[in-house]
Amino acid sequence: MKGYVRTFIIIVAIILWFNAWFVVEPGYNGFTVTLGKVNPTVYSDWLHFKTPFITKSVKYNIQTQKLDAVADASSKDLQSVSASIVVNYKFLEKEVVNLYKNVGREEKVAEKIIQPAVQEVFKSVVAKYSAEQLITDRAAVSKDIEAALNTRLEAYWIIIQSFNIVNFDFSKSFNDAIEAKVTAEQNALAEKNKLEKVKYESEQKIVAAEAQAKAIEIQAKAIQNQWGKEYVQLKWIEQWDWHLPATMAWQDTSLVLMNN
Repeated sequence: MKGYVRTFIIIVAIILWFNAWFVVEPGYNGFTVTLGKVNPTVYSDWLHFKTPFITKSVKYNIQTQKLDAVADASSKDLQSVSASIVVNYKFLEKEVVNLYKNVGREEKVAEKIIQPAVQEVFKSVVAKYSAEQLITDRAAVSKDIEAALNTRLEAYWIIIQSFNIVNFDFSKSFNDAIEAKVTAEQNALAEKNKLEKVKYESEQKIVAAEAQAKAIEIQAKAIQNQWGKEYVQLKWIEQWDWHLPATMAWQDTSLVLMNN
């Protein structure tokens, strides 16, 4: 009988021993709750003591975490807008006790705080932009949403580390209108390029014609100047076939050769 009692005591002691300790892993912060009362002491990674059975340990991941969300809204010009969003966030390390008191366990935070905040902020910011601006000023829109979301979540000791809009999705009618606009702009650009080409070719022809006219003008002046007779004789020699003409005459002191 005494052996059974000893064995029972040993087993109870072992259970109490193991229940009196809890481990906080690296990347986590922990604290204890005794009969519903939260202990304000925050523990980092190591082995820690707690009162067996009546005290439980609570741990929060203080590393960067990722949230994927889909948000819907209406733009300033009343276009329906949907967006895929990625939020990277983390908890303030020393405030996990307050977060627990106000929200509950970690797994409830994204559902009760972050998701609704993303939806509300997205709606309020998108309503300030037209659908076209959401596309052309996407970086500014993303920055505005991130700033507003940070302000909202700081009250819950949550810090946004990065915010990214993966893509915007609009109604089919709006997408068709955008596609038609892009096509029209491309066609207009192509026509502009054609006109520029025609204009360039016309200018080249004008330049060539002006150059040719200038050359003719220079030749005409050369003929009319005091060396004009020599120029005529030079042209005649260039065209002579080296056969003497039947008649030779002098005119104005210049030799004139005439064929029969």
